[in-house]
Amino acid sequence: SRFLLLVPLAISAEHPSVGSLVVYISTFLLFILVSFLFTTIHLFTLNSLVLEDLPLWLSIEQAYTLFKKSWLIILETGALMLGVGFLMMIAAFIIFLFSAVPLFLLMLGAVLLQSTSVLALVYAISSLLLVVIMVTCGTYMVTVQYDTWGRLYQRIRNGTALAKLHRWYRWIKHVDLRFHS
Repeated sequence: SRFLLLVPLAISAEHPSVGSLVVYISTFLLFILVSFLFTTIHLFTLNSLVLEDLPLWLSIEQAYTLFKKSWLIILETGALMLGVGFLMMIAAFIIFLFSAVPLFLLMLGAVLLQSTSVLALVYAISSLLLVVIMVTCGTYMVTVQYDTWGRLYQRIRNGTALAKLHRWYRWIKHVDLRFHS
């Protein structure tokens, strides 16, 4: 599906014009919205299948109904999870940098001693370390993501979820009324 997004980009790059750029941006935004809708329905359908033991079609209908009712909360949660994922990526990079310092020193020694076998070994260990760190951080993020969406599903079903923007609006309105009184 992501490949389909490249078709308007290729057309826009091949025949640059304002119109082709508008088409590309429009299809990109449409892709984002459709992905947002399908991902939410997928996650909520899984929750209703597992937690409520509903049949597939009823789970899909319920997920779509919950999406229509709570799209703003879902959008806020998605933005938050995107930020958490970005921070986790930065944390993984920092962890790799600090843990690779001894490997860098070994690599430097191998270069100074002109030992290609030690250099190859250090490259292999560095690659393995990077993979282990990325897999560890990735599995942690998958766990956090599914837990977050599961909890959000339950809060929406119980009627206890309220969008942060609604809360902020009520707080600002309340503060504004106190100042004018």
